[in-house]
Amino acid sequence: MEVTYCSTYSDMLRCNFYILKCRRDLWVKLAIPLLIGALSFRHRFAHLGWLSFPVSVLVESLIMTAVLGVVLNLLILWRIMKPVEQRRCTTKLNAETFADIYHNKTKTLLRTAISKVRYHQGDIHCFQKGKDGKYVPRSAFSNRQHSLAFYEEAIRLWKAAKEVHFFARSQDETAWPPPPRIGG
Repeated sequence: MEVTYCSTYSDMLRCNFYILKCRRDLWVKLAIPLLIGALSFRHRFAHLGWLSFPVSVLVESLIMTAVLGVVLNLLILWRIMKPVEQRRCTTKLNAETFADIYHNKTKTLLRTAISKVRYHQGDIHCFQKGKDGKYVPRSAFSNRQHSLAFYEEAIRLWKAAKEVHFFARSQDETAWPPPPRIGG
């Protein structure tokens, strides 16, 4: 099963925010510099007494949110400014992989590496533990039924891969050691 689409700015923003919201490990990694920054800012709010730490946490979190928001928007705009041919993506589902195929590269995600598959307001998200998620925006489908059918197929393949471990076939025969072969 496959779908071809060209993501819009709103698709990318919505899906990336959802992925960021779902990554707890990322929130823990962001909390550490937030607390360190808040401790260093605390002396600036010493006149507030016991409120100096909560206010410094608030100020530091606003600064960090603004920086992350600007960086995310710049990355999305950089992608949007590319020609449509370079932005066009085909997402293919098969028994072994979830593949995003662009005009000059292919990003594959082994089914066994997927930690969860989610359906959120028409968008389909595949997550890897501790790594970037992949998504198919709702604009890729002509209607909600097509989106649900694609999601159900992704779930079916993901569950099948969890039950039976598939091996990815390497396309590079020069790789050493060679990948395991199924069936001899």
